[in-house]
Amino acid sequence: MKKYLPKILVLLPVIFIFAGFNYLIDPENLFSGEKYEKGIADDMLKGENVTGLYNYDERLLQKYFIAGMKSAPDVVVLGPSRTMLINADVLNVKNEEVINNSTSGPTIEDELAIFDMYIRKGWYPKKVIIGVDPYYLNEKKTTRKLYSSIRDYYFDICDSIGVKAEKDHEFFFKYRNLEKLFLIQYFQESILFAINTGNKHSYEGTDSKFNKTITKLPDGSIVYGEKLREKTPEEVAEGIKSINGDELTSYFQPIEKYDQDYINKFEKFITFLRSKGIEVDLVMPPFHPLWFEHFKKDNRFKLYLATEDFFRNYAHQNGLHFFGSLNPSVCGVSGSDFYDEMHLKAPGMSKVMKLER
Repeated sequence: MKKYLPKILVLLPVIFIFAGFNYLIDPENLFSGEKYEKGIADDMLKGENVTGLYNYDERLLQKYFIAGMKSAPDVVVLGPSRTMLINADVLNVKNEEVINNSTSGPTIEDELAIFDMYIRKGWYPKKVIIGVDPYYLNEKKTTRKLYSSIRDYYFDICDSIGVKAEKDHEFFFKYRNLEKLFLIQYFQESILFAINTGNKHSYEGTDSKFNKTITKLPDGSIVYGEKLREKTPEEVAEGIKSINGDELTSYFQPIEKYDQDYINKFEKFITFLRSKGIEVDLVMPPFHPLWFEHFKKDNRFKLYLATEDFFRNYAHQNGLHFFGSLNPSVCGVSGSDFYDEMHLKAPGMSKVMKLER
């Protein structure tokens, strides 16, 4: 050990400089004390559209966004990125405030935590629209436990709905970002960020909804960036055709068995919402026609596609409204209604929200 000590002592300053650079640049805003997310929320609460967003924690944004609201919304939307476009225009409602609290790649823990933010304010909307995706039911789904930044809200609502909250990941939750300081990948990301942006952790409030990058609207919904908006249906189709079977199964894992833990929490949440007199709508947006055909032709995804039946049957049995289908032809949409393999444009989403099944 003694013979290695001089080498270790020589390396220590290098390690600290390496970690210090990562901390200073911090391209993913992991060590900013939540200032970035709070600033975005502040602009949204002022009624501004916000664009130029870069690597922010969507969960923390919900925390500050809801905390700053002055009045309870009539309709709350919870769900994955595929429901981020839902707003008052898409729903064609004129005299109700619709707030979209969807996040990318959520789990049931995210949705419970976000709704608890309303409960803490004593607010119960008239309606909650919940986007449901097949991966929710996959027992083997990969989860990055992204809800860690709002986990206290999750733990809180578990008491309200009668779910046991597992707290065995506290060490991971508390210190998981520190490892980034010592990762070569984060160092490379930091260098690129510094070169490309001059280390400007910025965003821009604007009156325009249509900007070069994705734009967050004051109601929490989004408008996609210029590059995605300007893709032709042919370009979208070519991109989907280039996806092979291995890529499909690595990104969308086939389902072998349903996740009973998810089902339990989901059912308890729905029961809780109904007990508060809240109308609950479930929505399952379709996939692009070519993407849907990928799934239909692959027998490994039989149970994956059957998740639609699970959610629709649950809705019928429990007095909920169910909208949409994974099958685009059922929803009356075509390839021209999609930005990519799974994200609808606003007109297509409007069609889905008119199709109660």
